[in-house]
Amino acid sequence: MRVEHYQGDVIRRIVAAIATDRIVCSRIASQWRTGGLFDCNWANLVAGWCINFFRKYGDVPGLRLRELFIDWASKSNPPRELAENIEAFIAGLKPESFASTYILDLAGRYFNRVRVRSAIEEAEAFLEQDNPDSARQVLISIDKLELGQGALVKPAEDFTVWQEAFDDEQQKPLLRYPGILDGFFRGAMVRDNLISFMAPDKSGKTMWLIDAAFRAIRNRRKVAYFECGDLGQRGVLIRIGCRAARKPRWPGTYQYPIGFSEDGQVLTKSITFDEGLDDVEAYESYRDICRGADLLRLSCYPNSTLSVRMASEMLHDWEREGWVADVVIFDYADIMAPPYGTQDTLEQIDVLWKELRRLSQEFHCLVLTATQASAEAYRASVLKRYHFSGRKTKLAHVNGMIGLNVSDENRAKNVTQLNWIVRREDRYDERYLVTVAGCWAIANPCIRVLGPENRKAQQG
Repeated sequence: MRVEHYQGDVIRRIVAAIATDRIVCSRIASQWRTGGLFDCNWANLVAGWCINFFRKYGDVPGLRLRELFIDWASKSNPPRELAENIEAFIAGLKPESFASTYILDLAGRYFNRVRVRSAIEEAEAFLEQDNPDSARQVLISIDKLELGQGALVKPAEDFTVWQEAFDDEQQKPLLRYPGILDGFFRGAMVRDNLISFMAPDKSGKTMWLIDAAFRAIRNRRKVAYFECGDLGQRGVLIRIGCRAARKPRWPGTYQYPIGFSEDGQVLTKSITFDEGLDDVEAYESYRDICRGADLLRLSCYPNSTLSVRMASEMLHDWEREGWVADVVIFDYADIMAPPYGTQDTLEQIDVLWKELRRLSQEFHCLVLTATQASAEAYRASVLKRYHFSGRKTKLAHVNGMIGLNVSDENRAKNVTQLNWIVRREDRYDERYLVTVAGCWAIANPCIRVLGPENRKAQQG
């Protein structure tokens, strides 16, 4: 059955993390009991070896797990099928690509399901013996195992929580940018964050979201892209195809940025394409980028029909298939369906952005979106926090809001200036602008980068 296959994948994923991830192993070790937590014999055996190894040496066994298996097999003379199952698991063992917090959430749900099912079976046995009091006592004594979000932390007793807090691997960027722009985004494009672009209409918000999706895919990350009604499936695919092939949709002569002059003006060269991009070249170019892997899932909806709740349900469905998104993109938040049960427009905005933030935490992924600036922003040279549209609480819910500053002159040159409008957990200055030049014909808004203190252009 499909459910059994899913359960088998979950068990293998958790055991693999116990064997290779110190945070996961230490957290589960603190809850481990004699006999194990799994409802699977081989999983309890292997996880038990890993936890004993961790308690003795303070580290996970990783590939040394094979040595533990050989030692066990030589001493216990195990059944052939059990030994073959364990050997097959070890042969395919590799470090988990998921966040430790995601695996702990997954493990917590699985272990609690095992506990509840075991208690129900025990209670039913008492009922068959006409002993309802004992059955009731079994059911009310079920305790919840906390591993992921909501788990009790004792900082004075548990050093591993400090290791987790200071583990830079947990804050590794999911996508990278060229030159000083990578420093501009430092610490922002990571798991558990909600980041938004803000700009007036027709300033490139969708282009930057597609650019982020492409960079994540190129970095071997899984991307869930929800088109909320602005561009449509055709528009998204054409732009991704153009980016992958580095070729415009239509033949013609286009300006490609090659650098900046000493006074900060973009320098370009003309490139002529005798033929435009077709479906075959787009498909093959994209497959080359993703190496044929299922890294992008695109789901498109009419304007004002997709809610955060619907997206969350889809992400859970894909999770049950074993496909877990690293980056989730909504193009864009302002045209999503209002949250269920809200009537007032300002309340709808507030609740929607809260739900987006919760989604980033629930799935331990990076959530990217965009929002329109106010009418006053059309006259501004630099976007600031008072240029929000709708309700300003959206600025409080995000981990960062990035301004896309595009003058009429720069729009024609495909030049954008980026600044942090608000940012959590890091210093920022609204006046600090990073200038980038791109070629929108090939769906790349960031090919050359120029910082305010470094006039030398850097290639992307």
